[in-house]
Amino acid sequence: MTKMKRTLIAVLALNSLARGASLAELRDLAAKSASALSLTKQLLYHTDGMTLEKAIEAGAQMNALARTTEDAKRGFAEFGKKS
Repeated sequence: MTKMKRTLIAVLALNSLARGASLAELRDLAAKSASALSLTKQLLYHTDGMTLEKAIEAGAQMNALARTTEDAKRGFAEFGKKS
């Protein structure tokens, strides 16, 4: 597990515990793609205060970027195997 993923999991765990999350929910978060969680968090911070139109545009750009990550490529490959 990379340092980035460990750090992200720790931050998400603390935030989740603060809002009353269960251990099952924390395990579910830990199983998620670190890059997807990181990009989502970046998008949420980035779009704060934007107009709806600008936020949608930023979301579309982040979606395009997310599809280029190694996590996404692995996910697409796994999905293709199931079909």
